[in-house]
Amino acid sequence: MNRLLGLIVLAGIACEALAENAVVGTGTPASCNTVSYDAALALVANDNQGGVLTFNCGANPHTIVVNSERSLQNFIVIDGGGRITLDAQDLTRFFVINQDGPEGQTQVSLQNITLNRGASGAEPFGGAILVNANTRLDLNNVTISNSLASVSGGAVATFANVTLNIENSRFLGNLAANGGAIATRATITINDSTFTNNNASGGEGGAIQSYDERLLIARSTFTSNGARLGGAIFKGGASLEFSESLFNGNTSSEDGGAVYLRQDATSGISRSSELRNNAAGRDGGAVYARGIFAAQGSSFIGNSARAGGAIRQDGGDLVVDQVTFADNNARIEGGAISALVVSAQFGINPNIRHATTSSNHVTEGNGGDFAFASSNGTISVLDNCTLMGGSASGSGSTLHLDGSIQLGIERSLLWAASGGACTVAPTAGITSFGSNIGALGCSLNAPSDAISSTFAGFGLAGLANNGGRVETFLPQPGSAAIDRGGNDCASRDARDLPAPMDGDGDGSVLCDAGAAERQLIEVPGALFRSSFEDGQQQ
Repeated sequence: MNRLLGLIVLAGIACEALAENAVVGTGTPASCNTVSYDAALALVANDNQGGVLTFNCGANPHTIVVNSERSLQNFIVIDGGGRITLDAQDLTRFFVINQDGPEGQTQVSLQNITLNRGASGAEPFGGAILVNANTRLDLNNVTISNSLASVSGGAVATFANVTLNIENSRFLGNLAANGGAIATRATITINDSTFTNNNASGGEGGAIQSYDERLLIARSTFTSNGARLGGAIFKGGASLEFSESLFNGNTSSEDGGAVYLRQDATSGISRSSELRNNAAGRDGGAVYARGIFAAQGSSFIGNSARAGGAIRQDGGDLVVDQVTFADNNARIEGGAISALVVSAQFGINPNIRHATTSSNHVTEGNGGDFAFASSNGTISVLDNCTLMGGSASGSGSTLHLDGSIQLGIERSLLWAASGGACTVAPTAGITSFGSNIGALGCSLNAPSDAISSTFAGFGLAGLANNGGRVETFLPQPGSAAIDRGGNDCASRDARDLPAPMDGDGDGSVLCDAGAAERQLIEVPGALFRSSFEDGQQQ
């Protein structure tokens, strides 16, 4: 008898430890309504252990109206099976995620579901979801659309001490004063996701407003988002890193058409990404950075602004490697880059290597490609760059140097489509370290330098995908850029191919001038196709 009583007690404890799973519906659309949803979610949300909520509403897509928000805590999974839309009709947010008591843990996972027309109402944050401190939220194959918050986070708002992971999800047409889709002080990882037509109405971060913690983005797309600062992303504090991502057609009424990096952000990094057709009403058509910004293996195409058609660096450090700037436009300076340098944390600022420019333009000012200024004699570098076809209505169709900045140029190719290529203030200066080819007026006076006033004189093919992540001008057989001089160039060129190489086959392994190092055997450029050229990401 005592043994039997013991087994009954153990069985009771085991039952209490099991999470409460629940199913909405009994297999028909009619069975999946507001009442059945509320009842099933209550079982999961009120259980001490959490549980899994699924839906049995038939084989076709189905919408369930939601008329009140739910508090979620413990370990909860809500899985819509790829067919369920919850519609809050602009009347309520869907979920508030809370810590499970002073010592408890909460981890909520939403997957394969759409949340449409959430609204925070009288509350300022989180139109669809509000995530409180000491919790975790995972979104996997989730769509959040047309949701609204009066202050921050049209779709999702989080407080500090939160982990937010987003995979294969979509944020469409959400609105708030700040963070049109997401406003957060959390650590965020975003992979393979899309942000489209989100808006911060006069505030920060059309898609994302991020403070305090790291924001890491990979293989994601930001299209047609808008804000006052940072049309797609506003970053303050900690670091921002985006890789293999596309920013297209985002706008800011002031600075940072796609990205705004505040001074207290530790760094911003763009790897293997494309920023295209973004526009700023003031400065930084694609990126406005007051902290450290580094771009590697990325392309800036067709962006526009008052200053810095692609990038405006305002006081921080700028590092560029294996980057192409094409068809960017500025009104007053820096068709591709406008950099105001007040410090050099890394000793060289800007530090630009293996950069390619093509047809950047300034309509009412100077520096068709680059405009650099400094008040403290900062040293900057152009190393193995190909700057082609810039133009400016004022002066310096390729380079405009103001203040006291000192620019060193080595193994680079410089040609302006019209006007003088370089203008240099009396207190600024250019020093040639040799093996350059460029126009008169750029102080390319080292013994190994050469002058060319026409594009044909460089022996380059047109801008094309010659391999790698960015388009380049490839030296053709017989080009004076091939084996131009030295063997101390970087070990990889703009295409991430080895250097130096014996590009002309004469037995001498020397560095080429320009961003692309010609290989002894070149694969025809037509065989290469950028992952962005056909609208598909790898």
